[in-house]
Amino acid sequence: MQAGMKEDVFTLEEGPVILQYPESLSQESFEDLESWLQLVIRKAKRSIRTEATEEGSDKRLKKKGNGQALVHPTKASVCIMR
Repeated sequence: MQAGMKEDVFTLEEGPVILQYPESLSQESFEDLESWLQLVIRKAKRSIRTEATEEGSDKRLKKKGNGQALVHPTKASVCIMR
């Protein structure tokens, strides 16, 4: 991890969620980060599996975008990779 950065890890049953952020933020940057985290939560909520979808779902992790994030297709778990 780079100097001047903080890292928090929260481990879910499906895997770890890792968040890195600067040690010091301006008020404006904090507000931007807060808005972005709310968006990430909404996106993760869409991944929640219901009983109806559990039976035929694919349980493998899939790469999204440029490979920096792994998203479980049926669980609310996002792991942001370095």
